[in-house]
Amino acid sequence: MSFPEPFATCTYISHDRIFVDVFYNYALTHYHFIYNLKDRSVEGEVQTIVLDCTRKNFPYKCFYNDERDEIYSFYRQG
Repeated sequence: MSFPEPFATCTYISHDRIFVDVFYNYALTHYHFIYNLKDRSVEGEVQTIVLDCTRKNFPYKCFYNDERDEIYSFYRQG
């Protein structure tokens, strides 16, 4: 069994900016970017990472740590 749909999570970085991560399980590829709601555009470039995992993987949750200015993305392991 695998999950044929892409999965996505997001978290607010600020009032106008959100972090988005997507896993396209057919290609086992993780994508992430920061989207500016005010400008309606992606900030910078979309980052891609091909993961060494099964097709049962997907992002479960992500969090923004404002003290460290870091984003944590958690995946289901399958």
